[in-house]
Amino acid sequence: MSENGGGGGLECVVEYEYTAELGDELTLRVGDVITHVERMEGGWWRGSLRGNVGMFPDNFVKVLPGTSVVGGLKGEGGETIAYGKKRCRVLFSYTPAHDDELSLEVDETIDYICEVEDGWWKGRLNGRVGVFPSNFVEMCNSDCDLTPNNHAATVLEKNKKNSLQGSPMTNGSSVFSHSTPNRV
Repeated sequence: MSENGGGGGLECVVEYEYTAELGDELTLRVGDVITHVERMEGGWWRGSLRGNVGMFPDNFVKVLPGTSVVGGLKGEGGETIAYGKKRCRVLFSYTPAHDDELSLEVDETIDYICEVEDGWWKGRLNGRVGVFPSNFVEMCNSDCDLTPNNHAATVLEKNKKNSLQGSPMTNGSSVFSHSTPNRV
């Protein structure tokens, strides 16, 4: 019997690996986001992951804050994005150095969850939750969510304008680099 009458908008992030043992179970990977979660009694919940609907152990996941909102916009991947949810747009590509980090590509939009430590935020991107350097993104306003722009060209123009202000550049490359904040 369901505790919440269907769940609909409830989402959870996987905190521990789990390999399905029966046909009606989901295999979970750390960082996966399970959608349309229905809370059930007995330690097992039902949800949707990678196009499959199935059961999973409730103690292997954490409910994402603010996911029980019913109204919202449709995101790029068809997922519902709650009104008022913070999002940020990627300005610089980033290759993860640790398993808990997100891989970033320019112009992707990340659902912001929280600040983890100075210079590092937690967010959701492409069905995964992880951390990423906050100085590689810009926080979006409502216009940013609805109208995709080519920020890569804007960033390149800003970099050209800011690098060596009027000094001739011999090889066309900037002397400035974008650094990643240190992680503890």
